[in-house]
Amino acid sequence: MNQQKLLEFLENQFNSNCLVLNVLSLDKRKKIVKALNGNKGVLIECNKLYDSPAPWEKEKAEYDSELTKWIVMHAEGYGKKMDMKTAFSLLEKTGNDLAIIDKQIEILSIYVGGRKQITEDDIQKVLGVSQREKIYHLLDAIGGKDFVSAMRMVKVMFDTGIENERKNIIYDEKVIAIAIISSLHKRMRDLWKSVRIINKGGSDEEIMENTSQKRIFIDKIRRQAQNFNEEEMPDKWRFMLEADLLCKTSNLSPVIIIEQLTAKLCI
Repeated sequence: MNQQKLLEFLENQFNSNCLVLNVLSLDKRKKIVKALNGNKGVLIECNKLYDSPAPWEKEKAEYDSELTKWIVMHAEGYGKKMDMKTAFSLLEKTGNDLAIIDKQIEILSIYVGGRKQITEDDIQKVLGVSQREKIYHLLDAIGGKDFVSAMRMVKVMFDTGIENERKNIIYDEKVIAIAIISSLHKRMRDLWKSVRIINKGGSDEEIMENTSQKRIFIDKIRRQAQNFNEEEMPDKWRFMLEADLLCKTSNLSPVIIIEQLTAKLCI
């Protein structure tokens, strides 16, 4: 932000009753802030809403956040109702950009017509499967050693692509393969740690302290950990490292590499 030019703008007469600045923060000691919050008007700061429970709210469910509550209230502006779990499903597909969320709520309100309630099924039909859901479905299938479902999800991801951080769809097979392996590393590391903790009679709190899993997912991670034993985990880890190296250095098809890795992890 060029503060000098903005100051010159403020010092002149301008026909506007609202000036929006998209900045990370404002130093209240600066001249520009004093100008904005003086005779020219009132400065109102709008902080970004948390899209997950605040760091100090560890006991809350993943869907219970400031942003999901905002989505629920915003849907009411379109004359529709939506619970927080449904709002979280919408957030999963849109990201946390309020303008995009607003547009999708508008589309959903038109889609449901005279019906008041917007459901997760409506979101699924209108917006499809999100990138995060694709990854989670694959990780859960492998965690359950469900080979058929895991292979189906691998096919979906390579057929329909994945989103990058700019929300653009990527179809590059090597990029997709590396993203899958990276996510698998995290899940298999959590499972390995969980297996060790459970074998020693450890508690849910110990699992949360030593993994990235939140309380809402502890029952699921415990169930998945029962499908593995500590003796096989070093081999599973080696399979992932080998697949990662093949994706980055060989001319083998990334699709085949991931299909083979999926089979080895599900055995």
